[in-house]
Amino acid sequence: MKRPVAVIGLGFMGSALARALACAGFNVCAWTRSAARRAEFSNEFHVSASAVDAVEAADVVVLCITNFDASAEFLELAGLAEALGGKTLIQLTSESPEEARRFATLAEPLGVAVLDGAIATMPSSIGNRDAVIYYSGDRAIFDREHEILAAMAGKPTYCGTDPSDASSMDMAWLSLFYSAALGLIQGIAICQAARLDPSTYLNATPSYLPEILAMSKDFERQTRLDNFTGNQANMTLHLGGAAQVLAVCAAKGLDTRLPQAAVDLIQKSIDAGFAELEFAVAAKVIRPL
Repeated sequence: MKRPVAVIGLGFMGSALARALACAGFNVCAWTRSAARRAEFSNEFHVSASAVDAVEAADVVVLCITNFDASAEFLELAGLAEALGGKTLIQLTSESPEEARRFATLAEPLGVAVLDGAIATMPSSIGNRDAVIYYSGDRAIFDREHEILAAMAGKPTYCGTDPSDASSMDMAWLSLFYSAALGLIQGIAICQAARLDPSTYLNATPSYLPEILAMSKDFERQTRLDNFTGNQANMTLHLGGAAQVLAVCAAKGLDTRLPQAAVDLIQKSIDAGFAELEFAVAAKVIRPL
């Protein structure tokens, strides 16, 4: 059996983290506020009577609860300071960049080594080799606890020393997630308006993924080099495509806010003098220097 790890929080994500750690051979001791959830998982790993008991039994504590306020309350529990002292606390509760800094400030007097994290995947993917969790804070903690981090997600990714760096990277991931989800939903509406089966469109999604991956690699190279020339499609061509989607949605009486946003951003990029450059240049319009 490997080192003891406490998991505080057994919601959808917390329970997935606990299971992944247990499957990797770690001695998991968990706790959550819900008595029903404690009973539900009592046959899978040790469930402590209190949060402090779980922390006392572990070398490393993984915190994955409701929100920042709940995390702050956790740090104020009677007896927690003594239980946490000298240990590692991996903060995986969803929080904003500013909240991540505040949590680090609150934890500092407790003498605990804090590594802030942001989970960039769904509970069903926790423990998978391609799952990503972003981390920030002391690089030495990240390196020291790498075995535990890799058990929870196969690609633990260090972002920087500022406690807020992982959360900021998570905002970038969520931007992609929600944009992709909205795009899928808009496509479903277009299919339904045209009396087409959305399953045909959705089942073809895996065929689109290589294009998305190739675009991501191109964006990385262009952004890193600050060179947005290419041979795929410039902003003028993209304007034509986005305008067609907007026109079809408008003609069919669909909500046009998503395609309108695309048209507006592309047009703004063209107006800024980027007509002959590729799509990644639009980041300069979103974040003017």
